[in-house]
Amino acid sequence: MGFLKLGIGKVGDPPSIFPDLCERHEKGVLHKHQRALHKYSVTKRQMLSAAVQSREPDSAQPLESRIVEQENAIQTLELRSFFSLYCLHQEMQLVHIYLPLTSHILGAFVNSQIQGHKEMSKVWNDLKPKLSCLFAGPNSSLPPPRSPQDGMSPQ
Repeated sequence: MGFLKLGIGKVGDPPSIFPDLCERHEKGVLHKHQRALHKYSVTKRQMLSAAVQSREPDSAQPLESRIVEQENAIQTLELRSFFSLYCLHQEMQLVHIYLPLTSHILGAFVNSQIQGHKEMSKVWNDLKPKLSCLFAGPNSSLPPPRSPQDGMSPQ
């Protein structure tokens, strides 16, 4: 029942859905992209300081290859970020498209549950007088039922 209430709350409040989608984007690709940019800037600074300290071309070669590697990683993460934003946009469009349909489905479900409970109530109400005649005479009353522990002797 709690899950149903949570689901109804989310469906009934589309603005609360959007922050969830954005948080998913930020925790995923965007965070990795920011780390790659930071690593790139640190490597770039190391290269500049190494170039200033020593004029040897061999010492700059490993730093240059690390910079190229970081640039490729950043480019890949940017593409992933764009794709993630595209998916985010598509999900929001689907929410807006299917929200009215979802409310109709939920309304039909609620009406079905109400009807089912009414029918079961009628069955139990019809059964009640039959059971009272079966277990009790017309003028007698039954003692309350005993629990299973009442009939057992203590050991």
